Amino acid sequence: MPQIKKDSKNREVRFIPLDDLEVRGEGDEAKIVFGMAAPYERQTDLGYFKETFARGAFKAGIDEKRDAFALFHHDFANVLGRTGAGTLKLEDRADGVHYELDMPDTALGRDLLVSIRRKDIEGVSVSWPYDSVKDEWDHSKDPPERRILEAELVEMSITAIPAYTDTTLAERSLDAAREEFQTAHANAQANENQPVAPSVRTLRLRARQLQ
Repeated sequence: MPQIKKDSKNREVRFIPLDDLEVRGEGDEAKIVFGMAAPYERQTDLGYFKETFARGAFKAGIDEKRDAFALFHHDFANVLGRTGAGTLKLEDRADGVHYELDMPDTALGRDLLVSIRRKDIEGVSVSWPYDSVKDEWDHSKDPPERRILEAELVEMSITAIPAYTDTTLAERSLDAAREEFQTAHANAQANENQPVAPSVRTLRLRARQLQ
């Protein structure tokens, strides 16, 4: 199951177990890791809500060649590649974001290649700034459904399954959405006699659905 986290750097993180994490080439000289970082139009159950990346959700940042990093376990002290250096390539396709990573010839890089070949590591994590997200929530469903329309992929990590509990952290993200809607609702009530923009009306309606 994909796992969710809003970390201390104000990023949302997803661990996506996929069976297509591979090393290209043969023998000890092979060091190109490739696969899919984030699938599109595939709904996943995060415990407290379900989530889907809309097709092209990460396309803008990739097309604009914004710098993105490949890390080990989301640690910027362990950089494995970078789009700005050409050692990480990201491609937006119809089915999701695909990557190609030229692993460094370092102790960490060599050790990770061994772990990937052994299938000790079979997935990657991706993260994006929390405030870069454009999304839609459907709170009429149980559990609620979230559709991410746009986000900026700032880094992907090769990592084993994280140690945090997915349901606890999914609840935090849902609570953040509830807080946003309820704040908009409170602000709208405080200005009840003033013209309300359509976007605020929408938020007010969603907030009432949460009560």
